[in-house]
This record gives sequence, structure tokens and C-alpha cells, in this order.
Amino acid sequence: MIDSGVFQMKTARQLFGKLLSDYKRLQGAPANSELWFNFLVTADHLPEWQLGGDEDAARELRKKHALLRVCHYLAVNAKHFKAREPKPKAGLVELYPVARTTEVYIDRLNGPDPSPQRAQAQLEFYLELSMLEATELGVTELSALDLAGRLVDFWREYLAGRG
Repeated sequence: MIDSGVFQMKTARQLFGKLLSDYKRLQGAPANSELWFNFLVTADHLPEWQLGGDEDAARELRKKHALLRVCHYLAVNAKHFKAREPKPKAGLVELYPVARTTEVYIDRLNGPDPSPQRAQAQLEFYLELSMLEATELGVTELSALDLAGRLVDFWREYLAGRG
């Protein structure tokens, strides 16, 4: 008999557990693109898992929540994605939840005295949101780690029945 689910994961709560594990790894390596891809694809599949595979209901849930639209856009377009603004199409309102991505190297200072030694610069990713998503989320730009934390919080609340 063939069992459903991927290995031991059969429920949305189990997939959420994987998302939490992915998030912990991301916090330790925020510039690792493989970890980002894994996190985004996992988060993007949670609507279908939670809604019993109903793709229409999952699509409606994504339409309703800016975080899920941003996540879906990044997960689906990752293989085509470039860190630049998409070219606008004549007569169309903004179609993309993410207007631009930015890679930033951040110097972190070691200790209270900034002069003697500098820590190595760390790559971090930032997203500039399109107008609709920026309005709904209350920010025009957020770090990719902030996006990940917000997605984890969203799903924690949603799966607890408060979303």
C-alpha cells in the first residue's frame, strides 16, 4: 500500500514544522540562496496543504494576504528572478507584489569600540514592495529575513485558528 504524504509529512502542521526548521537555518545563514529557495517553496505550499489540496481555495487565500502573494511570487519566479525592477506594461496596474530586490553588504562592528576591528561584511537581501502590498503590510521595504519571520508568524496564527 502506498502511503500519502512526503515521508512523514502528511499535514499542514507538519509542513509548518519544516518551515520553522528552515527559518532557524536561514537565521544562521541569511545569504544562503539554497536555504531561501527551500523556505519560500515550503511556505508557498502551505495554503494547498492546509486547504486539502484545493488549488482554487489556495489561490483565494493568496489573493487575500499580501505576505502570501509576495511569497508565491518569489517562489514561482525564482528561476527567472533578477534583482531589478520589472518593466512596466502599458496600461496595466502593478502586477508584481515585489517591485525590486536588493543585495546589501552590511558591516557589523565588533563590540562597543568601532575603530579597532570590523567584522566581515554580511550579505543581506531586501525587497521593495509594490504599492498594494506596501499599503497592506504598512512598509515599503523589508528585509528578506523580516519577510520570513512574518510568514512564520502568519502561519502560526492561521494554523492556530486565529488567521
